[in-house]
Amino acid sequence: MENSQKSNRLTHLESWAKVFSLVAIPIILAVGGWLLQSSLKRGDIKHEYVKLSISILKARPTDTNRPLRQWAVKLFNEYSLVKLDDKTSHLLVSGKLRFPDTASFAAIYKPDAYGMLYEEGALPGS
Repeated sequence: MENSQKSNRLTHLESWAKVFSLVAIPIILAVGGWLLQSSLKRGDIKHEYVKLSISILKARPTDTNRPLRQWAVKLFNEYSLVKLDDKTSHLLVSGKLRFPDTASFAAIYKPDAYGMLYEEGALPGS
């Protein structure tokens, strides 16, 4: 009698496990796919924000676009994996440093070892 009760419990438990797995596996896959898709979408958005900030910081600085340059530096620091230090941020806002755009800037700006363009005399020792 005791073996029959154990066998009956195991059969009952096995049937519940099958039902649970039939319901749980699609839900787990759906949630996992949604989480992965959300993560990829956030990465795409961050990438676009960094591209937008760089395009703003490539432009020739003027008095009218200085607030926009400040916003672009904040945007870059918010969404880029590598943050700008305070000195670089200040140089970008002031326009003494720009992200490289075309070779025509080489006549006005002097590239450093990383390809960043500095206006002549903007840095000590230049």
